[in-house]
Amino acid sequence: MGKLQRWAPVGATIAVALLLAFGRPVSAQPAPPAVPPGSEPPASGPAATQKTRVAILPLLAFGAEPVPGDAMSARLVDQANTSADYTGVLARSSRGPCAEPECAVEAAKSVGASAALYGRVTELDAQHWVLTATLISVPDGAVLRTVDVAESGTPSLAFVDSAKFFAPAAAVPAPQVPPALAAPPAVQPPAPTVAPAEQRPPGGRWALTLDVPVAYTFDQGNANKPAQGSSPAPWKSRMTTDVSGAMLLALSPFHVGLGYENYSVTQSVIVGSGNGNVGGGGSVGVATKIQMVDLVADFPTRILNFTLGYGMGSADTSFTITSMNGGNNNNNNNNGGIPSPIHANASQVFFMVGVPLGSRFDIHLAYHFVTIAQKDIIVPGNNPPFDKSQLSGEALTLGARLNF
Repeated sequence: MGKLQRWAPVGATIAVALLLAFGRPVSAQPAPPAVPPGSEPPASGPAATQKTRVAILPLLAFGAEPVPGDAMSARLVDQANTSADYTGVLARSSRGPCAEPECAVEAAKSVGASAALYGRVTELDAQHWVLTATLISVPDGAVLRTVDVAESGTPSLAFVDSAKFFAPAAAVPAPQVPPALAAPPAVQPPAPTVAPAEQRPPGGRWALTLDVPVAYTFDQGNANKPAQGSSPAPWKSRMTTDVSGAMLLALSPFHVGLGYENYSVTQSVIVGSGNGNVGGGGSVGVATKIQMVDLVADFPTRILNFTLGYGMGSADTSFTITSMNGGNNNNNNNNGGIPSPIHANASQVFFMVGVPLGSRFDIHLAYHFVTIAQKDIIVPGNNPPFDKSQLSGEALTLGARLNF
């Protein structure tokens, strides 16, 4: 009994120690620390990346050559679907074809997209084009990305491939302005920008035109009136018998140009009977060579090409007597004598109207109002002059234009 009393405190101490070591309740274990909302670890697997759904509108074409706008848009959809960050879907606005933010947002909402891509393909000249594409956010209209690509040749699907629009998400810049401060969408997309080597004046190009005269009508002037000499010798009639030559114009991309004309007009003049200076009547051949330098202004459109011009130069005229009715070459009036050649100043105004055939060619008509200074017609050995020259008139030309 005494031994038990002596070892009782020791047993009690051992029991308490065992209870503390192995008998702690499970509920007393500390709970894992709480995770603040919004700081959950990222999930893994396919659901980790959520792609942006992009509505892609058909690309509009601004040029004379045909552009596969729908096929280009379909290629952009394929590029979006194969990218890591986007899913593309074709969309069309109820307003019809457009390249504006408002209708792009409307089309995107109709297919449940959170972004919209719209653009256009613009012809700078016959060999140079630019593709402009803009990606905007549907909720606030902020511009997410704009790509301008300049190419040579005819637009094709390779043109779209070179744009590489759907880059990795890290390469896409953030919106230009915070959503709260976003300005209303612009009415027009940004203007195309091109490398300096590819720049051309808007709608401008070099061009050459070649024309040939097809008709020349002389103003009547003093025709069918008595001559100035003391003995009347009226012009009974005059008729243009031949027109030949050429007219060349060079037009710059700034819609101004220079031209040169060199053509000849031949007419047959019938002189009335009587004691006039040219026999007792007959036929006189009159050959006039006209040379001019022109300054022109060009106004091309997609439907018609208009050109206005002014020219200055000279006209050289020679005479031949082709037939006579009586007269004597040796009398005092030198009947049947040949008038001396005439050199006179000339000027003109003209207009040209052309019909484009694609982006490179046109065919056109031009009408020239030609003014040639009057000169005395002198028959050597005669006084007074036989008459005044009447060489002014209107020329009609036909030609073609080449743009390059």
